[in-house]
Parts: sequence; structure tokens; C-alpha cells
Amino acid sequence: LHRVDRRQRQMCIRDRIIAENVDTKVLGDTIVAQKQETLAGEVHRLLNGSNKHLAIAESLTGGEISSQLVAFSGSSSYLKHAIVSYCNEAKVNILNVCPTVIEQHSEVSLQCVAQMAIGAARLVSDSRVDSNTTYSADYAIATSGMAGPTGTEQIPVGTVVIAVLAHNKVYSQKIAISSSRSRNYIRDLTVAVALDMLRRAILG
Repeated sequence: LHRVDRRQRQMCIRDRIIAENVDTKVLGDTIVAQKQETLAGEVHRLLNGSNKHLAIAESLTGGEISSQLVAFSGSSSYLKHAIVSYCNEAKVNILNVCPTVIEQHSEVSLQCVAQMAIGAARLVSDSRVDSNTTYSADYAIATSGMAGPTGTEQIPVGTVVIAVLAHNKVYSQKIAISSSRSRNYIRDLTVAVALDMLRRAILG
């Protein structure tokens, strides 16, 4: 469980994320982008023209990740589809999440979001892919969480889980955002963290 402190929140949520005139050797992968105004812009730069494909499954974020990416011309070259699987039935019937996973771990769990990412990647149909390939999308993002106004003892408001599929592996994390924050703040921060996870996965 990764708890997001105030400094991290401020770094993730700022509108303009630009790194100029910096020593990249010193800062390394802490630099989010150079000469890009948003995380979505940097992800778009990395994927556009890459001949790689992205699939998205969103619950908590309700389509915001895909909305930010399609704002850029050329996003159709890599974005195959985005599923808003807000209810559990959609997670099970569309993304093939195992009902037992939801029953045992809940829809806001690392297990569920990992299966959402895998299901999204497998939904993409592409003639390039042969029958022996496990995934037909190169990358996938999935989000789930509790934005409020009410949560539970097991899943308090601000609990977020995110998974990224890349290089045939699933990377996931659980974060805790202050329950005093608004629904929109929790959703916006989730989008920022998810896009940065994808950015890091693309860069390897």
C-alpha cells in the first residue's frame, strides 16, 4: 500500500509538467516529461507512431484516461479501445474478470484490476497477432477505486488500485488518497498516477 503524501500529490496533479534545462543524468526517471505540458501528452508522444497498441479499462476514472489521450491528433494510431466497466457485471461479462475474485477480494483490489487489464488487452482484435500470442495489445491500463462520498471499513474513500500491462507482465499498485479530498480530486490524481505508470512501463 502506497500512501500519497502532500508533496507527491502536488507533483502529480499540477497542470503543467515540464522539465527544461535540467540534468537528466542526475534526475533520471524522476523527470516526467520534457517540453510536454501534460502526462497524457508525454504518453501520446511515446506511443504515436510506435506501431504499439493500447487498451484501456476504466472504472473509477470513468473514461478520463482515454479522453485525455484522444485529445491529441494521431491517437487512433495506437488507442484500440477504452471500456468504462463501472459496474461489476461489466467487469465480469466484458473484461472476463473472475466473479470469485470480486467476491473474495472486492472490485477495488489488486487482483481485480490486474484481471481488468488482462481482459482489456485480450479484447483487441488485430490481424498482426498470431494464435500463439497471449495479448493482442502491447499495453493496457485498468483503474478501480472508491471516490466517495461513502466507503466501507475494508475500502475507505480514497482507496485506489491501478494496473498496467506491458511486455506481457502486469504491474499494479494500491494507493491511499486522503478521504477529505473531493471525488474529482481522487479521480484526477488516479489518472495522473495511471498515466505515469504507463509512461514508465513504455520506457522499460
